[in-house]
Amino acid sequence: MTNSTANHSTITNQLKATKVSPLESKDSNKNEILTFTVVKGSDVSPAELQRAGVKMNDFKYSISTDNFKKILHSFHIINHSDNPTEAKLEFIRIW
Repeated sequence: MTNSTANHSTITNQLKATKVSPLESKDSNKNEILTFTVVKGSDVSPAELQRAGVKMNDFKYSISTDNFKKILHSFHIINHSDNPTEAKLEFIRIW
């Protein structure tokens, strides 16, 4: 994956650090598994995802909500999906 040089000042649908995913409910279980795809051009590498506990199955990534929360301190995460049951995430590194 490559470093993003695009101007992200007008991006909408950005996830806030206090919210893990549009798929997570307020009463979600800590062991809930989130499934997502990564948008091309994201600043995250496959090795970083693997270290964070991400598993790949059928070309989709999955991670527990606990492990996902650990990624939030290093990246701005934007959901580019219009469908509330799927997540297409872009990871923008916080420098």
